[in-house]
Amino acid sequence: MTFENSDEGGESTQELQNLIKELGYRNAMDVEDVLTHPEENVVAQLLTDEEIIESVIGINKDDIDEEDDESSTMEPPSRNEAIKAAITLNNFLLSYEKTTPEVLTMLRKIRDEIQEEIDFNEKQKTIESFFKKPS
Repeated sequence: MTFENSDEGGESTQELQNLIKELGYRNAMDVEDVLTHPEENVVAQLLTDEEIIESVIGINKDDIDEEDDESSTMEPPSRNEAIKAAITLNNFLLSYEKTTPEVLTMLRKIRDEIQEEIDFNEKQKTIESFFKKPS
């Protein structure tokens, strides 16, 4: 069954309404609401020249400036700083009432992984240097 879209729409709307009633839905939709959706009446949007250019290029100049500033000033933290941050976060999570054991376990695993890298990167000492008295 096909329905033609016309300005009147009286007959087709009534046919659709009858068809929906025949199907016996408990919460049947209103055909008028579906056919005359308010957002469909918006056919144009007035844009400024700058907005049109930004939409075509897809880049906002303010975003570019902010990204450049952030990337140039941000230095990666050291492993020791990461460990300190993990300990601080752990202390916070212990005092936070909605913290789950899974979150604490994951944080501990992350902290242990960083600590393993620190331990691995330490210089191996000879047995003689271990027994020497510091001067």
